[in-house]
Amino acid sequence: MFQGKIIKSYLLLLVIFILAGNAINGGLPPVGNLINLQGSPLKILTYYPEYIEDSKSSTKGIVHRIMMKNISGQEVVAYKMLFVSFDSFNEFINKIGGYSNDSILPNEMGGGVWRTHPFGDFSFLTGVAFVQKVRFADGSVWSAKQDVILAELKKIEKGFDVSLLKEKDKEEK
Repeated sequence: MFQGKIIKSYLLLLVIFILAGNAINGGLPPVGNLINLQGSPLKILTYYPEYIEDSKSSTKGIVHRIMMKNISGQEVVAYKMLFVSFDSFNEFINKIGGYSNDSILPNEMGGGVWRTHPFGDFSFLTGVAFVQKVRFADGSVWSAKQDVILAELKKIEKGFDVSLLKEKDKEEK
């Protein structure tokens, strides 16, 4: 019960922080498309992407923040998110796999923050978040179907090239 109050307070502060940041930075606010794929054991509840410029307290890049809930009935011991970034013209900038080895018990919430530093990150406008893989405590693994992810991405960039999903994340090279 106490953990739920902490998470709700965290989410409220996160929303206020992001809205205040958008008001200060001006311009078009970033768009976050969270996609909950059918059969996914984790349901994304919130997704807040943003571009952060260099400052004394942080380095520039695209930041992806998510909160999700384990709806599977099994303990999740690791998961991989897929974050795809597009520019102001809905053209692909990059993708990153957000890895976590944090356990999430059934009906509990979890989340994380991932940052990417792609070339052209200053032009970021639209982020898309998916749960790509989940490992359960029993060792079994759930994986999203790439064709479903591709169909969703083509709603943003009509000519999206599937090979962009197969390349290693730029930060991993």
